[in-house]
Amino acid sequence: RLARSIYRRFKDRGRSYLLPSDFYPAFPDEESAKAAFRVFDKDNNGDISRAEIKTRLVRVYKERRFLSRSMRDVGAALKTLDKILLLFAMIILFFIGLSVFGVNISSSLSSVYSLAIAASFVFKGTASS
Repeated sequence: RLARSIYRRFKDRGRSYLLPSDFYPAFPDEESAKAAFRVFDKDNNGDISRAEIKTRLVRVYKERRFLSRSMRDVGAALKTLDKILLLFAMIILFFIGLSVFGVNISSSLSSVYSLAIAASFVFKGTASS
């Protein structure tokens, strides 16, 4: 519907195609009108058919949809990374807290190593999915 609307608004009544001069009234200068025309002129023959407009708009919408999906995936990855970094910060704060209360950290590291090994299995499962 959008392709049909663009085509009808710009098309001269005597032709079945669009020329660069048809874009001039919609843009402040000829250069930007020609740049917009080149976006739609798929075969670079100097005119635009209704099919070319439709093809270009469908392509733009598909790219937009793929970009939206990839942005969601990046957002999910960043949330996971945020959780991992928060866990490391908590571990560091735990050790700082132990040292503040005078706990000998070297003697309690064996239990921390056991927790680290268990956490590595959990992260392996998270990273693989």
